[in-house]
Amino acid sequence: MKNRYYIVRHGRSEANQKKIIVSDPAIGTMAYSLTEEGRQEVQSAISEMIERGVFDGSTRIISSDFQRTRETAEIIRAMLEVETVHFEPRLRERYFGLLDGLSNSNYDAVWEADLVNPEHKNDDVESVYEVAMRVMELIDELEERHSNENIVLVSHGDTLQILQAICTGHSPSQHRNINHIETGEIRKLMS
Repeated sequence: MKNRYYIVRHGRSEANQKKIIVSDPAIGTMAYSLTEEGRQEVQSAISEMIERGVFDGSTRIISSDFQRTRETAEIIRAMLEVETVHFEPRLRERYFGLLDGLSNSNYDAVWEADLVNPEHKNDDVESVYEVAMRVMELIDELEERHSNENIVLVSHGDTLQILQAICTGHSPSQHRNINHIETGEIRKLMS
């Protein structure tokens, strides 16, 4: 790849705290902010990247437009003194269809079905392949437009897990079998 990509999962949010699924853009773009713990997670992670000399004012920040990712990206922008954040719907949370608003314990059944069939749409859930296609389309566009940049992608658990699976040579359906990315965590996408 021509650029260096870093993935950042949003900090702990009100949805994480309430243990509910918030994947509908009509709700997620308007509600469910970061908790104070989530803000601190992001600040701590970014401080470490600044101290290590990885991120600076030239870092490009691209974020999902959900409330929790916008707030995460804004913390990063302010700490790096970057002029702007680019908001990108292709980095949105995986849509969990009929499970939206329900307990996050419902994730397990979706992830089990992902392993069997990455094209499943049980309960109107966005398939693994659909998520993979939208995020890889974005990566392809970034590769065409930019070169030798640090690019930070601020997104959500499943979206980033699926992207990691692809970029590490795994089937996207194996996204839950790779190291889980925690809230507020930063990870280099490819070494």
